[in-house]
Amino acid sequence: MIGTAFADHNDDAEWNLTLCSMPRAIGSFPTRTGIPVELERTLMFHAFWFLALMTLSVQDDPFLLEGHGETVEAVAVCSKEGWIASGDWDGRIRIWDLEAKRSLREIEGHAGKMINDLDAAPAAGILATAGDDGFVKLWDVSSGKKLQELRAAEFIVKCVALTSDGKHVATRGGEWDDEAHVWDVAQGVVIHRIQGFDDSIMALDFDDAGKHLAAGTRDGRVRIFEIGKPEALALFELGEMNIYDLAFSPSGQHLAAACGDHSVRVLDLEGKKEIARLSPIAAGEDDGNGMVEVVWAPDGKTLLTASTDNTARVWLLEKKTELARFEGHAESTSGVTFSKDGSWVISCGDDNLLRVSPMKAKKAKG
Repeated sequence: MIGTAFADHNDDAEWNLTLCSMPRAIGSFPTRTGIPVELERTLMFHAFWFLALMTLSVQDDPFLLEGHGETVEAVAVCSKEGWIASGDWDGRIRIWDLEAKRSLREIEGHAGKMINDLDAAPAAGILATAGDDGFVKLWDVSSGKKLQELRAAEFIVKCVALTSDGKHVATRGGEWDDEAHVWDVAQGVVIHRIQGFDDSIMALDFDDAGKHLAAGTRDGRVRIFEIGKPEALALFELGEMNIYDLAFSPSGQHLAAACGDHSVRVLDLEGKKEIARLSPIAAGEDDGNGMVEVVWAPDGKTLLTASTDNTARVWLLEKKTELARFEGHAESTSGVTFSKDGSWVISCGDDNLLRVSPMKAKKAKG
């Protein structure tokens, strides 16, 4: 863009795109303004760098993705290209291209019924959505075509988890939402029922291998299951509170739980113990907020959280400290994700917006 602007000034000029040779290239322009050659050269040089720096600044600026007409409940990376999927309370799904900063398509997902959760298998290009219509629906991200529709509940499906190959999906079910169902996506049938929960299931997640399923309940308990086996491999009792979200680390060695006491608990699955509590408030305090979603960075060293205090936060696990904070949603932040390369933070909320911020944009206060 900058090269074109200068080339229009003199069609016969030789243009050199190497930045270190810019003074000579600029000096080769004949003066047509009456300004001394040396002064024109200096002005042109500074103008070039001003435009170049402005371009770099714009590329790194936070930006908004607009188009939803209702609260955006969930967001996730959904394709090998790094596209983002979002779902709202009006039952609509949008697929976004972050690089182009635009919506690629809108899908009428759940016929006006709220989307409560979504999960994706980016490598397979498959998206799963859970809605208030009682269905879990599977979508081909590239075309927007519906691949499968599963009647997972009579009324509301609150949470959904998809294996990384897109072949199996987990939902909560049962009369009191106290069962976990694992489905074969291609066949559309339940292949594993997990029972014995004492309260409603609020969160589900598969490990990357698709061999283990984590389930969190409204009574503050987290169980780990091996697919195909009825008994839990591990049970963690975190206290009387909602478990809003669960996320296996990329290595599968740790599990993060987003909790109703405004904390994220990191669990060591081999040692079967809690190894970290990440929170903006001290243990035992109550500020009326909760952590509603947690996501691991690709490096497995940092976590991203969404909170009802309108923030998204990045945490450094090793030091158990807040690394960065992102504000700006007018109301509660309901979902978060990292971009595919981990360089951007995407958050969604009750203000119907997706906010996209570079990781380096904010530093933790204090």
